[in-house]
Parts: sequence; structure tokens; C-alpha cells
Amino acid sequence: ETEGVGQLFRVQDANLRARVALQALERWPLSACLELIDFCLHDPDTQNSLQTELVLKQKELGIYRWMMNLQPSLPWKTWQELRTESKTNPESMLSMILEAKEFSLCKQWVELYPVSDQLKLQLQTEHLLHLLETEQTDEAFQLLESISDVAVGLDVCEHALDRRPGLAACHFLADYLTLHFQRQVSPARRRHIHALHLGSKVLLTLPPASRQDYFPLLSEPMLMLEQLLMNLKVEWAEVAVQTLQSLLVGQETGFSGEDIDKLLADYACKALDFSCAPKERSRSDSVISLQDVLIQCPAQELSSQSFSQIESPASSTNSTPTHTLSGNSSERKKDRGSAERSQRLSAKFQPPDQPPAQKDWVPDTQHDMCMVCRRERFTMFNRRHHCRRCGRLVCSTCSERKMLVDGCPGEEVRVCDDCYVYFHP
Repeated sequence: ETEGVGQLFRVQDANLRARVALQALERWPLSACLELIDFCLHDPDTQNSLQTELVLKQKELGIYRWMMNLQPSLPWKTWQELRTESKTNPESMLSMILEAKEFSLCKQWVELYPVSDQLKLQLQTEHLLHLLETEQTDEAFQLLESISDVAVGLDVCEHALDRRPGLAACHFLADYLTLHFQRQVSPARRRHIHALHLGSKVLLTLPPASRQDYFPLLSEPMLMLEQLLMNLKVEWAEVAVQTLQSLLVGQETGFSGEDIDKLLADYACKALDFSCAPKERSRSDSVISLQDVLIQCPAQELSSQSFSQIESPASSTNSTPTHTLSGNSSERKKDRGSAERSQRLSAKFQPPDQPPAQKDWVPDTQHDMCMVCRRERFTMFNRRHHCRRCGRLVCSTCSERKMLVDGCPGEEVRVCDDCYVYFHP
């Protein structure tokens, strides 16, 4: 048993010692086995065939020693147990080594114990992503170049890209796919890769502190540009447009320079689209205007024709005497005010029993006017907001208050005035 290791060191015949060592290693602990193999390999009288077997066994035992030192440690305590488990459940064992991110160990272990192609693909994908996340781009490039099978290299890149890693990793993968696998991918996939390539270029032009806000739009560069315009980041949008236009040549992205121009033109129109609520003129406004004219103009310059041109709002549309229209106007306003009040009372706002999920909010495209005050029009500068309690589209003036809402734990959220008043009578 254990004492047998010491006896083998005394054997004079090198080949006999090596053959017995290879057959009896199963009985001894790891450190003793490695010491004996090293002793046999340094004996020049050992045959070449036996030396080859000893080198392979030394490599295998080295892998087990590495596995026994993993953190967190594996549940097996001896190299014999590790070997048995590796033979019985190779995929489970490889997954444990992957969790420890010991990719060099994984590569050596896979040479001893065959696993499925899918698991090998996962191993190479995880290794590539780890190198990119730790900014080891040279090593990542070498890893991809070491894959002799073009199809496997393409699968590794695409699987890594589909995991949507960080910006630097996405930029590296999109660049590599664009340069090396143009002909191997489908047209739709090629457009997606090119869009990711452009999106990463645009994202890199933004200030580092703001990149994470736009990262979800990485594969939609046009949507990213539109978001910049919506957020009034005009200087950033200018650089983004220049970047896109310089890179669009020869790229299959699903949009062109004309599409960029159209988007800019649309938002230029929105920027000039101001909502203006005209002020209602009253009789007092007309009186004040008349007094201003009388004060500013000398009496001799005012003719009967001049007075006829100074009309009240009623006389501009009707020839009825001013005092009669004034009385009718006040009566109409009184009737209209009472009708509006009665309408509001009869149609008192009733929020839903439960706050709607975000997917059930009123879509942005459904209304172009605040659903509370019904006066404020949504423009590029007058942004839409969603009430978290009822899901309606409201302007900023009608949604300045906050309160706790089910489904939004931990903090108060924006709600419309109607909801706030309903729950805080």
C-alpha cells in the first residue's frame, strides 16, 4: 500500500520500476504518485514508450491536483474520486470547473474526457466573454484565431454576441464578425451585425457616463439617434449623424443616409411646432384698446372712419349693437360654465382597481393631447408622461405629484392630478 512507494525508489531496473509504478498508482495518494513519476522520468535508462506513458499520467494527475485546489472546493477529496466522477458525469464536472472560470483547466480536462459539441461551444463562448470582460482583447483574438473550424468560430462569436455583453465586447465581436464572416451569415443576420457595429460606434462617441442609458438600443442605431433628439442632446446627435454617415458606405443595415435626413427633418418640424392657446378677448380688452388709441392719436386725426375700424370682438362678426352682444355674451359664458361643471361632476374620474402594468399603459401614439386637462398638446418640448396609477398620457403640469403605488415598491412615483386627488380627497 502506501509504503510500497518507498520500496520502488530502491528498484535498480528503471523499466521494471516504471511498469510497476504505472500499474500501482491507483493505490497511492496524489503527492506520492507525482513524486514517483518524476523520479522515473529523470532516469535515463527508462524506455521511450514507458516515458510517453509516464508523461501522460503526469499530465492527468496534474489536472486532478489543479481540480483539488479550486475555490470553492469540489466535494471530492482524492484524485481517484475525481477521476471516477469525471468518467461518470463529465458534463456536470465541466460545469463546475466553468463556474470557477478556470478556462485553461477546462481545456485540458476536455482532452481527457469527451463531452458534447454543445458543451464545448459553451466553454469557448464563456472563455471568450471572460477575456473580453477583463479587457484582454489580444488574448480574445488569439482564442478565435486558434479555432480551425470556421463554422465553430462563427458559432462562438454569434453565441457571445447574443449574450449582449458590455459595449467594448459588443464592439469587438461586431468588428470581428464583419471582417471575418461576411459570406458565412444570412442577409438578415448580416444586417443585424452591421447594425450592432454602427450602434457600438455611435455609443462610443457619447460621454462615458451616459453610455449605459443608451446601451439597450445598441442594435438600433436609428432609434438611438431618435432618442438623442427626443432628449434634446443636439450636440451628441450631431456627432452621431456624422459617425453614421461616414460608416454607412457598403454596410447592409436596413437604412440609408436618406432615412437619417428624413428623421432629422421630422424632428426639425417638431422643434418648430409650438402649441399656442389664443387668449379670449373680453369687452374690457376692447375698451382698453379704444382708450389707448384715443390717448396716442390727436383728436383731429380721428375721423368717423377711424372709429368704425375700432371694433369690439362681437362687432367684427355681427352687426348687433355692442351692449346687446355684451349681455348675451355674459349669459352664454354663464350657461357654458355651468354646463361644464355639471359635465365634470357627472363624469367624475374613476381610476382602475389595480395599477396597470407598463405594457398596458396608453400607447404614446394614441393621444397627442393631455388626457387630464385636455389642453396641453404634446410636442418635442412638451413631453408625454405616463401616470403610474392609471396609465394615461399626461403633461408635466398635470403630473407634478407623487405617491406610493402598488407594484412600485420602495419609492413614490409620478401620478396624474386626478389619481392623486382621488386617493387624497
